[in-house]
Amino acid sequence: MKRFFLLLQLLLPIISLAQSNFKKGFIINNNKDTISGFIDYREQINNPVSINFKRTVNGEADVFGLKDLLGFEVEGMVNFKKYVVTISLSKTNREDLSVGIDTSNKIDAVFLKVLQSGENITLFSYQDNIKLRYYVLEKGNLTPVELIRNIYYDPQNNSVTLVQNKYISQIQELLRRFNLTRSESELKGFKFYNNDLIKMATFINNKSQEKAKFSSARFFAGAGVSISQARYKGANELNSTDARGNTSIMPMASVGIDLFFNPAVRKLIFRTELSFLTGKYNLSVTSEEAAKALITHEFNQSVINLTPQLIYNFYNTDKIKVFGGIGLGLNLASYNKNQRTRFNALNGETFSMEEVKLEKFYFSFPINLGVVVNKRVEFLLGASVPEAISDYLGFKVEIKRYKLGVRYLFGKN
Repeated sequence: MKRFFLLLQLLLPIISLAQSNFKKGFIINNNKDTISGFIDYREQINNPVSINFKRTVNGEADVFGLKDLLGFEVEGMVNFKKYVVTISLSKTNREDLSVGIDTSNKIDAVFLKVLQSGENITLFSYQDNIKLRYYVLEKGNLTPVELIRNIYYDPQNNSVTLVQNKYISQIQELLRRFNLTRSESELKGFKFYNNDLIKMATFINNKSQEKAKFSSARFFAGAGVSISQARYKGANELNSTDARGNTSIMPMASVGIDLFFNPAVRKLIFRTELSFLTGKYNLSVTSEEAAKALITHEFNQSVINLTPQLIYNFYNTDKIKVFGGIGLGLNLASYNKNQRTRFNALNGETFSMEEVKLEKFYFSFPINLGVVVNKRVEFLLGASVPEAISDYLGFKVEIKRYKLGVRYLFGKN
């Protein structure tokens, strides 16, 4: 098992670097020529500054940047257009906020992502290392205008955070120019997020609400086996090279939900999983005393495990996906048959020993690797860092666990 994990650890970075994601699309060069081909569309948070493009599937890829293109589109997925715009520089992370409103900005050429386009306006988004911004281009204008939202510390009280929602008044002005109205309460509750802004742009463009092309979430359910062992660490008789312990192989079941950072690409995933696990453990050692007493600790464990985790598809095609993931497990455990005994071989008597208190709640740190076939069936191999289930000063009881499972993935592909 250790060799298997080591091999995958060595191979996965190579797979990640080698794998591309070329999709049908086109570029528009500076002469306004539209050239069809294939664009390498990868998982990324920030708007791109360049792309890899090739005219044919098996052709050589060329790099095109802001100086080369007016825009590009990945068919059915995403559309970017280049504009020279004013970019606000105010921060949104709490630790970086200014005292008072930060009105600093710069002018630069960027690729803006088209979120909604219609007869009156086009709504764009632009993300860089500072923050996410939104832009609106009115019909007949040449330059998109940023929708402004500022977060800052109150100059009178630096512990108080204030928000300037200038974008609300900007939207009110757009509505007025196109002879449209929205109630005051609706506008006040209008959030600075994709969904709300797209809905407003759709309304201004007199269009019906379009269904999302790609689902942002999916559910899964699965079953498998939990392979686990218990062991003692520290100053205890059962922490011995002569100690014996069984391997517990028990069924497990899980359900959960996956949220995609980019629903069109689906390489980076936030997964929340709920599992039910069990284990039966029997530890024993023969003491070094003349009586050769047999000391045993036997217990059964049932665990409800909730694990939020990050999943990354290192290899990502429609038919095969290879992924790895790490997470934090929250474990709620119950125990039965938790007993320690001492059997004296000379007189044949068995004595009950003081019970070891086992924790009902503890954390675990799982590592998962797996393969998804045809977007529906997932095969999983998982392991956890040894999990301490006791809280004693001189010793501890640990569970080492592996998982083998299969899941079915529900939802729109």
